[in-house]
Amino acid sequence: MAPPHLLEPMKLERNESSTRTGLSNVRSLLRLLEDALVPGGGEAAEEEKQRLDDYLLQNGQRYSFPAPEHAALCRLLVTRRFLPQRPPQPVQASDHRLRVLQSLRVLLRDERHRDTFVE
Repeated sequence: MAPPHLLEPMKLERNESSTRTGLSNVRSLLRLLEDALVPGGGEAAEEEKQRLDDYLLQNGQRYSFPAPEHAALCRLLVTRRFLPQRPPQPVQASDHRLRVLQSLRVLLRDERHRDTFVE
């Protein structure tokens, strides 16, 4: 087994790489959230659900989201997906709304994003 000091640089590189990949995924999700959802779903809604699932898997154990992309994600989730859901006809399917709420729950662990939700 290699000495611990030799393993540390590899560990850092992997963390930096996963952070870059994570932010890339967030940026893709931001592009999807900027568009209005079409009632009945469609391809864009399915892709958005998949991206939200990926986001939850990657960030479910985190409690800090300092990147500006995360602030933008929180804002768009609230303004484009959470608030527009008013009766009588919700645009999103219930499983899609659940993913939005789960993503907001994860982001709101970081106090920097709580004001976005309260506003």
